[in-house]
Amino acid sequence: MKTASRIAKWIVVFIIFFLNALIIFRCCFAAERFTLSRITPTEALTAAYRADPSLTMWTHKPVRELSEDGYMTLYAIVYIPSIRQLQLTVRYNDSVCSYNSLPEDTVFTFALRDSEGSADVPAAVAGAEKKLMYNYRRIIFDGVDVTDTNILTLVMLAGDEEISTDIVHHADQNVVIEPYKLSGAEKKLLA
Repeated sequence: MKTASRIAKWIVVFIIFFLNALIIFRCCFAAERFTLSRITPTEALTAAYRADPSLTMWTHKPVRELSEDGYMTLYAIVYIPSIRQLQLTVRYNDSVCSYNSLPEDTVFTFALRDSEGSADVPAAVAGAEKKLMYNYRRIIFDGVDVTDTNILTLVMLAGDEEISTDIVHHADQNVVIEPYKLSGAEKKLLA
């Protein structure tokens, strides 16, 4: 009887530890912000960096952790004012398709809406990765101005249908805009 109770006790302890480990893993995976976080070298950025290695670049944390509907999250935001280029990474879950009754092979596109502009700026996808249920896209916008008065909103589209939006830059945000420091690997990419 003692042996059976010990075995039952250890099984319960194992199950509790296993479930806790799964929860911790899921939380850490959901908070991961390293995938596609490096700056992407484009022709304009490489030329500007070669002309001036002390090129001014700005970054700030996203306005929100998740979009209001919870469909996507943004991170690794970098703005290069001299070439008017904005780079960022967006992550979305596979479940976006089922929540919106879309086929699983739906290709999402992105655009940047400027509160002071007349037309949305289409995104160029510079990189894509998939990890478990998450899809990552490194996207680049050219011809963008980040000012103290405009609001920039990322729009996720399936065809012409707007699926989700999230604020990239808000005129009144309480987030500190700071200089972006290139890593050694990023300097090599641009050199």
